[in-house]
Amino acid sequence: MSTLTPIGHVAGTAIAVRTQGAGQEILVSATGVGRALVQILAENGAAREEDAYLVLSHDQEVDRRLKELADALVAIRYTHPTLVQLTLELGEENDGRQR
Repeated sequence: MSTLTPIGHVAGTAIAVRTQGAGQEILVSATGVGRALVQILAENGAAREEDAYLVLSHDQEVDRRLKELADALVAIRYTHPTLVQLTLELGEENDGRQR
């Protein structure tokens, strides 16, 4: 039996993965955002619908597109001239005082 592992959300669209045999499938909520993401990742948007998800096999082509998309998104973030790319969050000290 395969296990569904939640990965995160993009604009309210859930993304998860599950093992399938020796491989992996990517499950994306069947929303407008989900359909757009599948269109980018899968050739011709080739995914099957299962319950409330679009399911695509995580093959070499999908993996190549994932890497390209991640690299492009990171580059967009890092080239912004005024956004801080690393924030420091100070938590409570051991004595309970806020800093």
